[in-house]
Amino acid sequence: MVLSNPGYSDAKARASIQFGDLLVAEMQERPATGTATDPQKLNDNATGDFMYTGILNQYGEIRFRVPARLSQYRHFGHATSNGDGTWKIEYQDLGGAWHDWVVGIATRVASWTGFVPSGTITAIAIRMTATLLDSCATNYCGELEVKY
Repeated sequence: MVLSNPGYSDAKARASIQFGDLLVAEMQERPATGTATDPQKLNDNATGDFMYTGILNQYGEIRFRVPARLSQYRHFGHATSNGDGTWKIEYQDLGGAWHDWVVGIATRVASWTGFVPSGTITAIAIRMTATLLDSCATNYCGELEVKY
């Protein structure tokens, strides 16, 4: 959804629309940032490129163009992972506070999870944060996708 009205500021435009149901393509519009290594690879639509970290609580953060409703996620793993590390997905609400959305997400071994229903939230940003390091000493994520 593109907002174009010269009489409205971005903030007014955001306040005047109903929150959209996020599509995967929309979450890939802005490269991820964060404290993990190569966070922009979290949402670059290339499962062969990885965000990774060997340090707990490092993350990749995706900011949405407009507030969005989310209800499910999936992620892609790395061939060297053992599947025994964990991530969590946090979301930033409309007031700017961060909350856990999904916790205990196992690292993956070179495959996608299915889309996992996780309860509906409204977010302006999400973070994928390392909470337990994989026994290969690094948590990898080749891609994170969220949608309604």
